[in-house]
Amino acid sequence: MSEEPEVTEDVPDVAAAAGEGEGSSVDFLLAARDAAGFLSEAFGRRLSTASFRQLVIDREAPAPAETAGGTAKWSMTELRAWADAVLEAEAEPAAAVDLVEEAEKSRSAFVRWIQGRLSRLESVNEGDNSWCPVWWDHPEAVDRLHALWLAYIAAEAEGELSGWWVNHWDRHYAFLFGHEGVFKQCPGGRHIKAQERGWLAYEAVPDKWLPYPERVQQKEQEEA
Repeated sequence: MSEEPEVTEDVPDVAAAAGEGEGSSVDFLLAARDAAGFLSEAFGRRLSTASFRQLVIDREAPAPAETAGGTAKWSMTELRAWADAVLEAEAEPAAAVDLVEEAEKSRSAFVRWIQGRLSRLESVNEGDNSWCPVWWDHPEAVDRLHALWLAYIAAEAEGELSGWWVNHWDRHYAFLFGHEGVFKQCPGGRHIKAQERGWLAYEAVPDKWLPYPERVQQKEQEEA
């Protein structure tokens, strides 16, 4: 069995090959076509001759070896090894996102937005309005404010800030700052800790419970 030719570092160029004679150019293209066909089978997807040539020129794919007579040929062994490496890299999961770091960035942006927004609100503590400086210890307030923040980002991107004020802020305002709102148990800004406040009571949901049972029953009857 003959040994595989050693791969050279220089990448033959079709234009240069054409200058050496029509035969060498044709041989190069035929070899590149065969190599592309071999890789298409290895990858399980089509790789055109032109795409393969560009990968070789960009030194992303193996370069051809020079065989007798100056004809460029590719080592099938090397192409197979390269294809296996590419498939293995594609199969590797993307680099894991640092969820803690991402959460910290999001939290910081949210807090900065809240503080900036609060600094622009006028006279919210007057009259029947309520507010607690320790807003971050009021779960419902945090959820509402976070929803407002996300809606604000979307509205700003779409140029719909006026709609955000009317359809989002004004809707949440009474539930946040109203006398009967989220902060009503913190009179005069004196914070009542979360664990000391009253919460809505609830019982555990039964294991077989389904929402809208009449709809589920109707669906089962339709499918029967």
